[in-house]
Amino acid sequence: MSAPNLIRLPPHSITLVGAINPAILVPAWMQRFVEVLQGQVLQTMLPDPPGSPIFYASADGTIWWWASSDRFVVHGPPEATGEIAAKVLEQLPHTPLRAAGVNFLFEAPVRRDRTLPWRTETAAERLTKIAGGPPGELSVSQSVFRSAGARLTIRVMWAGIDTEAFVDLNYHYEARGPEGPERAAELADRVRAARDLARDAARIKEELTNG
Repeated sequence: MSAPNLIRLPPHSITLVGAINPAILVPAWMQRFVEVLQGQVLQTMLPDPPGSPIFYASADGTIWWWASSDRFVVHGPPEATGEIAAKVLEQLPHTPLRAAGVNFLFEAPVRRDRTLPWRTETAAERLTKIAGGPPGELSVSQSVFRSAGARLTIRVMWAGIDTEAFVDLNYHYEARGPEGPERAAELADRVRAARDLARDAARIKEELTNG
């Protein structure tokens, strides 16, 4: 089965970065070791143009994943993706790992002419004169270091003057300690907390929208 050029993946995802063996993380292996996927019908989509196969579970396509030589990515509900990524880490503890990222993407009515925690207002007439055209796409971002070793990057993007914003939140955890089960277990705890991070991400989105 061939996938369309654009696959609309669920906006929440978890990424594991390291020396990944994509030949392992295929449906049969995942269904054997990941309880969330057991009993579900798993299918494969081949991207066009060719790339890494994309696997998905359940008839409504709520869980998707793919793997390459340097990362494993799973999309879907936070409570499911957190458990799936954690199980992969626990089953493959000796895989050299560099980091894990928990990502959320929202579309929200954030006006670009309103002051956020950053100043985003642009003087349209002056910018038009300097740049030779009216302002279009705009993005602002800020990274902060939080407790438990997380680096949170908040990015707000507008595709045009009158469009809603996309709020992109990335909770990034660097792998620490010697490679092996201890490092994998620490990252597993981080990604398993995706459900809690989803509440934190929703709070940030609301504050950017209404604050």
